[in-house]
Parts: sequence; C-alpha cells; structure tokens
Amino acid sequence: YAGSGFDRGHQAPAEDMSQDQELMDESFFLSNMSPQVGVGFNQHIWADLEAWARDRIRQHGGGWVITGPLYLDGAGTAIGQGRVAVPSHFFKVVVVRGEGANLKAIAFVLENRKHTSEDRQHLERFIESVDRIEERSGMDLMPRLSPADEEWLERQPSAMWN
Repeated sequence: YAGSGFDRGHQAPAEDMSQDQELMDESFFLSNMSPQVGVGFNQHIWADLEAWARDRIRQHGGGWVITGPLYLDGAGTAIGQGRVAVPSHFFKVVVVRGEGANLKAIAFVLENRKHTSEDRQHLERFIESVDRIEERSGMDLMPRLSPADEEWLERQPSAMWN
C-alpha cells in the first residue's frame, strides 16, 4: 500500500471491535484490509456508512454486517509488488431484527472513488437489493435463510431506515 495513494481500508472496522483489545488489534491484519480511496471514500462516506450501521445494530439490540469488495469495471487496478487488486466498488449489508422475529436487511454498493459531501448526506442513493449484490459478487451472503425468508429479505431493495 505504501506510496499507492490508497488507504488500508478495514472490512470489519476497528471501532466495531472496541469491546476487546485483542479483537481490535486483529482488525489491523492485512487480511482485513482492502485498498480504498482515502479522502472522499474510506475517510468520509465509507466511515459514515460504518457509523450508520453501528448505530442501527445498537438500536435494534444486535444484528449482522456483511461487507466486501466488488470487481465490476473490467480490467481494474493492482498495487504494490504483490499486485494487490483494487476493488471498483464495496458493498455493505446490514441485517437486524424487525417486528417480532422477522429480520430486515438493507444493502449498499458504493464505488471506490472520492464522493461528494452531497453523496454523504444521501446514502439512500446507494441502496441495492441483496440479490443484486449476490449476483454481482457470485456469493450467497445469507445461505442459511429459508427459501421464503430469502425471497422476502433479499429480493427488493429496502427503503432507508431512520
């Protein structure tokens, strides 16, 4: 990463591990890092989204966050001697308990680029369905869901939660 112009972007944020020093220390392993544009992305809109997710998890008494890179724009970029691939986008899925025992999920996809302050004020612009992220990533993000729950939870993009 040195001299690449990219931040070592946490996939699982260090702040999410603040309850345990060993966990926080381990969040700085390179296996938890991915090249992210610093100013305007990692240090701004992505940090805003991480804080938003943390707040929603607390408000709902727990939940899950699924985060990862996407390589959507063809050729892509690689940095350093090890040729570390630079993701074109990142996704974040937040799952919490809704009414009763029901789950609710919201998913975001953001391009790995400098975003404007207006973008930061309108995270809803980046909402996508979980299904769309799964299609683009080739992963099943919630494999243990029943077919009925998967249909209900993953198919449609969620509205922004307050």
